[in-house]
Amino acid sequence: MDTAILMTKDSKSTKVSASVTDRDFYAVRPELVLRTAQIFAISSSMLERGAKRLHSRAVAIAAGKEAGQWGRHQRPVIVQYCEYTQSGGCALLLPWQELVEHQSRYDGAEGISSRTGNRPLSTIVRVSVDAAALQRCRELNSLSIDALSERSQIPPALLIAMESGEWPDVAESTAKNIADCLEIPLTELFDSLDTATASTALFLDGVDSSKPTVEVTHPESARARTIAARSLLSVGLAIGALAAIVFAVSRISQPDPPVEIPFNALVDTVWRISIVLENRNIPIPSETTELFANGGYLELREGGIVAFSWIDPSALVGLPATFSWHAFNRSLTLQLNDVVYEFETDSGLEELATLDTTRSYKMVMNRIKTGSVALPTISEIPKDGISSGAEHSLVGCWQWSNGLKIVVNADGTASNGFGVAPWISSKPNQYVVDWPDITGNITLTDDGQRLDASDSIGTISTAQRLQGSPGSFVGLWRWDNGGIVSISTDGTMTMGFFAGSWTGQNRQYQIVWPIVDEIALDTEGQKLSGQNQFGAFSATRLASCF
Repeated sequence: MDTAILMTKDSKSTKVSASVTDRDFYAVRPELVLRTAQIFAISSSMLERGAKRLHSRAVAIAAGKEAGQWGRHQRPVIVQYCEYTQSGGCALLLPWQELVEHQSRYDGAEGISSRTGNRPLSTIVRVSVDAAALQRCRELNSLSIDALSERSQIPPALLIAMESGEWPDVAESTAKNIADCLEIPLTELFDSLDTATASTALFLDGVDSSKPTVEVTHPESARARTIAARSLLSVGLAIGALAAIVFAVSRISQPDPPVEIPFNALVDTVWRISIVLENRNIPIPSETTELFANGGYLELREGGIVAFSWIDPSALVGLPATFSWHAFNRSLTLQLNDVVYEFETDSGLEELATLDTTRSYKMVMNRIKTGSVALPTISEIPKDGISSGAEHSLVGCWQWSNGLKIVVNADGTASNGFGVAPWISSKPNQYVVDWPDITGNITLTDDGQRLDASDSIGTISTAQRLQGSPGSFVGLWRWDNGGIVSISTDGTMTMGFFAGSWTGQNRQYQIVWPIVDEIALDTEGQKLSGQNQFGAFSATRLASCF
């Protein structure tokens, strides 16, 4: 099958892209996406990841909830959506180009942003289908829909939609393929699209009645057949024209959409976030769900970079490239590894909430910093100001549930016998202790399948390899406390949102993890409960530290 001619447009002219890669973004027509879902019986609940995002964006644009006319998606995402078009036992897929806009219908401006490399969206050449001529030519060749499908490797459902007028224009690559299979010139079954009528296409008129009569294979009878076919379609065209008028009137009567969010309005913003697991069927340790629900601080940086901290909003650390963000029209999208959150911002930017695209997690974001507004450092946040030993202060001596004795001093420091840490009161009866980093020494076993570890606070642990080369520290490991740790080649490691670093070689490694306790004091001031990156704990007040 010939590939379509991929086009881009600038403000002066239309030009052919010199090279097209999977990094290019395409102008995706929402009505084509929705028509595909209808023809191939694709429901939203079937879709996952990128395919689900593509479909959701098409629904939003078609419903007027999203400004603009096109979705902007990369080729792998479009291909992923087309993978759902297998139907009726047929393994053939809708060609991905069938969802992309025609070159002259795209305005060359919408979608240009830092996300797309500040370039226009890519488009293709599409042609109009003469439904009656296509059907007649197929029948004259004594081919059934299934036979033509087998020859052309185009799904039968698409061929049926083309002949019925439900799919009035196709990618030029699809058209050439069909014409070659029928051994007929392309121009006898398809015609170039007229830009002037593009806005009223909308799957309403599969044939442009203003174009010249098409000669098929027998010049003496082709005109009669074409006229007869157009007569049969006249009722459909009338209905289509009426629908187009109704659609146009409804669009005119709608109020102007809210103003698009400027990308720069979100750069350097900091948010307090929390994540709640909505799907209880997902096997995630309770300590992890509690950690996420307790939340942390997230910053949106230039270039789509995401930074995070569990405790200090002025000391955020950039996350790996698998964490990113982008803003488009009135939505903010966060990509956190394989989990995607799409926030609608119609109600403003102070508080955002949404389910992820799998509808398993709910994230709530409250903005605490905009642009150049400074945030206090952890040392600048006021202490609770309660005198040493007061019942409702954290100040005093505590027996931690892990066996450690913790001394909390009125000067804003705490000690656990291994190190001294600053502490603050974040709100009444709520406290945060920022402990020194935990350093671990790791040995990779001879078979490369297990890690033996000891750390600076006396903990001894092991981990079993889940993924990665047996001779390498890099890979995915399950720790004996149930945590899943991903170790990357760039010297970073992650456990959920929690990030650390590592160094070493020859089966000997050192890892460094920050640790922050978030603590709630009970109403009596004698017990507390806490949470840190490694799980939950509790403590009881002691009368004396000695």
